[in-house]
Amino acid sequence: MSVFILYIVSTVLFMQLFRLSQHRYPHVFGVVAVNYIVASLCSVAWWYWHADSPIGQLALALGCVNGLVYWVHLLVLLACYRTAGVGVTVAVMSCSCVMPVLCASIWWGDQLDVFQWLAVALVPIAVLLLSPRGKAMASRWTWQSLLLALNFLLASTSATIHKAVDVWVDAGEKDAYNMILFGGAALFSVAYVWFRGHRPDRSQVQMGLLIGLVNTTTLIFLIASLAVLSTAVVFPVGGTLIIVINVLVSRLLWHEKLTSVQWVGLGLAVAVVGLIAQ
Repeated sequence: MSVFILYIVSTVLFMQLFRLSQHRYPHVFGVVAVNYIVASLCSVAWWYWHADSPIGQLALALGCVNGLVYWVHLLVLLACYRTAGVGVTVAVMSCSCVMPVLCASIWWGDQLDVFQWLAVALVPIAVLLLSPRGKAMASRWTWQSLLLALNFLLASTSATIHKAVDVWVDAGEKDAYNMILFGGAALFSVAYVWFRGHRPDRSQVQMGLLIGLVNTTTLIFLIASLAVLSTAVVFPVGGTLIIVINVLVSRLLWHEKLTSVQWVGLGLAVAVVGLIAQ
């Protein structure tokens, strides 16, 4: 359970640091690139010291695919921050937890009882109520709606691949999977920065170094959590708590006020935690 808590804390920190970067810098692509370079180097070092088996083809393929998904998702995530706001963006991303839970139930035999199904059903409601701009999600199909939809799909895809790694890939190859994932994301990021001409300055490099370390530990904690807890706990409960903590942290740091509807959402989030643990 301790690794699950660390996963939640590191995820919130990752999101808030990128929000801080957007407030500080006109372009954050350099920060993104440094972040993935650091995460890649950390993953290589971790794999080198813990490798006990060769890299399998499945780990290689899933790592490459999810590396691309990670990079594209982060660009979409940052675009959503600017167009829809952090609250809506994180809320939509957390709703994606339903997809890997359902896939795990269908493909890998994870058993969900009535209380857990009820908790899964409450997650979208809690996320919608917690969203500072919940009404915008029901608006007509616009560029903002497209970005939010991509955010949902990419988050769902990445989370499902993580679960597939936990089920299909040998334990000794999971460190190699992390290394390949971040290595691919780093290559895509560097190429994008070079193409756009947004070379990072010293301040952006320092921010990228910090975010990269947090990013690496987040993935490690997520994989470790999936190894000891059910998908129905990690994604719905983790996603809801990440929303709640982000709302509270944003209120303290960025002076975002909670409406009465959002407080109802916080109450539902607590109910989800209780139901999923039955």
